[in-house]
Amino acid sequence: MRFPASLAVPVLLLALVVPARADFLLAAGKETALLLNRTPAIFLTDPPGAKTDLKARARAQIDGKTLRVTLSWEDPTEDAVSGSKRGAYGSDPIYRKPTEKTDRFGDAAAMMVPAEKGVRFPGIMMGDPAREVRISLWRAGAEPETLRGRGRGTVEKAPGDAGFSAAQRRNGSRREVAFTVQEFDPELPVSFAIWEGASGDRNGYKWYSPWYLVRP
Repeated sequence: MRFPASLAVPVLLLALVVPARADFLLAAGKETALLLNRTPAIFLTDPPGAKTDLKARARAQIDGKTLRVTLSWEDPTEDAVSGSKRGAYGSDPIYRKPTEKTDRFGDAAAMMVPAEKGVRFPGIMMGDPAREVRISLWRAGAEPETLRGRGRGTVEKAPGDAGFSAAQRRNGSRREVAFTVQEFDPELPVSFAIWEGASGDRNGYKWYSPWYLVRP
């Protein structure tokens, strides 16, 4: 297809000033306010979910090949689910009717990293068939887990811990979850997800961020 001569210069200028991909950045040692998206309801019977701004922030630190990211957000309520009750309802690694009260769910947070470098970033919803991701998952009332996925509905436990770990603590009304990745490749991006149990978040219902690149 040929552009009219009158459009050639505007098109060329547009190509020069608009980047092929807009990257979000986490500057190491600096706390960054995160852009979070809310998963919309899928079925008519689904509750819309809370629209409150979680005021989520992330602070990254790089020590050699070790990446540590502290994710924090406003979470005034404690919503935990015991592993024994969760296991009775299936093996979903996030949540599947985790308590006797089917309207009660637990808090959780995750950091996702591509399994390897590629010409593009994986799909933001748990990767995609061509690009696998690793997920470090923390859940209130359970041990941290390392998962892998190639798209929604494919998430499963990763073999070993893949050098991932997570730990949480309270800081007033804010919850902080520290994710650590050993042998981190600085060319790989990271993204985050938060499940607020008091709002009914579970499975695909969550807050999630775009991909962020960590820079010194």
